[in-house]
Amino acid sequence: MITTSRHHIYLYKNRLYVPRLARTDAGFYLEQEPVSSVEPAPAELRVLLESRIREGNPVTAAPMRKEYPSLPRVVRAAGARTARAFEREARLWAVELTSNRMKLEALERHPDGGWVQPQRAQEFPSTSEGMDALVSTILKDA
Repeated sequence: MITTSRHHIYLYKNRLYVPRLARTDAGFYLEQEPVSSVEPAPAELRVLLESRIREGNPVTAAPMRKEYPSLPRVVRAAGARTARAFEREARLWAVELTSNRMKLEALERHPDGGWVQPQRAQEFPSTSEGMDALVSTILKDA
């Protein structure tokens, strides 16, 4: 199935952060501003996630290495001092949408820093009930 959009959700210090995720012309995803944040509550997360899904993933030019920010945008928005400190305490979920399914992955920390995809993902139908179940799964895992 063809992915129609992808979105990241972070939990850090009992707050959820959802950056805009752009797709670069090189094919990888890049977190951008704005980074929105909400309390970890079903209604707030659902509204924010649905808003990001409606926005989709804008296409942008892949930045040169020197153009990357020194501190990732989500780390700055969360008020963490360093990316490493943020990663130690944060949780990360990726939501990937296709025409009729939503895939949820709880990414795992890599021992050397950063995140790796899990062995398996959960899938939900692209319906109102599916969105409720996806949001509930994230909040239970938080």
